[in-house]
Amino acid sequence: MTGEGDNQFQLFDALPEAILILDRRFQIRFWNHIMEQWTDISRIDALGRDLRILLPCFKNPVYASRLEPLFSDGVPVIFSSQFHPHLFPSRLVNGTWRTEQTIVSPLSGKDEEPLALFTVIDVTPHTETLKKLDGSIKEKELLIREVHHRVKNNLNLVSSLIGLHAENLKKTERKLAPILDELRAKIDSLSLLYTKLYKGKVTSSIDLKEYLEELIENLFQSTLSNTSQISLHLSLAPLTIKTDRAIALGLIAVELFTNALKHAFPDGEKGNIGVQLLSPSEHEIELSVYDDGQGLPRDFEVQNGNTFGVVVINGLAKQIGGNCWWEGNKERGTRFRLLFPGDP
Repeated sequence: MTGEGDNQFQLFDALPEAILILDRRFQIRFWNHIMEQWTDISRIDALGRDLRILLPCFKNPVYASRLEPLFSDGVPVIFSSQFHPHLFPSRLVNGTWRTEQTIVSPLSGKDEEPLALFTVIDVTPHTETLKKLDGSIKEKELLIREVHHRVKNNLNLVSSLIGLHAENLKKTERKLAPILDELRAKIDSLSLLYTKLYKGKVTSSIDLKEYLEELIENLFQSTLSNTSQISLHLSLAPLTIKTDRAIALGLIAVELFTNALKHAFPDGEKGNIGVQLLSPSEHEIELSVYDDGQGLPRDFEVQNGNTFGVVVINGLAKQIGGNCWWEGNKERGTRFRLLFPGDP
């Protein structure tokens, strides 16, 4: 187990943050050198162990409950420094406890086994300074931006390493490389959100039109598909949404748009893909992704979720209180529609 973990995930050892990879049984599959330094638990002692035995705080059923949607539906999880500051207890040189923010991303192992990639970020300097600057709103906003900036940079590092791993797999295991490319696109959607939070005014909401526009255009220009024969059409209303709901919506958009790029136009056919965002009523928002491609498979079942992508979309839609459905004649053209309540 030790050698397999090291070889399979050794690229993650280059990250400057604490990294561990967990399977559905809470068995540790990877434990990087930063995690060794922080916890004083060696990689040899960690690999193959049940995380709940190694760190008893994970026996709390809330963690299994929060991670289950990630393993089942690929839904990322964030354990904030405000409510989960010491998931991986470690002390600084001065003896004080390190304050952490933990981001958990879906990862595919061998044979597409669902895994959880934990990125543990030390935010101690920022949280300590925030306490000292309790009376200065402007200073707090700068520090919040810095936290967003750091999270964004670390997501970019994870994305880059996954990209390198995908390039290596294209030479040896071509079937796995596209899976990593799609995972990278999902992580990039989170990184873009944190970029918006870092550069914009500190607020709990985000400009959905601007976010989706940049997200879709980035995907369209990415290496996920040859888009030279495809025309992109965007019609996005100027709407805002809470940041936590924007994460789910961005992941839905990534899943739908990448599926359209891959499957709607086989053999380099010409066609159109569009994304529409509107507010049909005062308290509702609708997202549509459509194409005029080859249509849905004849065995396609929306509610039963007969593909992993459908399961992910249904899970994320429920997360924001939405209802989703597909429209198409299974011969030419498909439209996905998601209707969800706006922010109260």
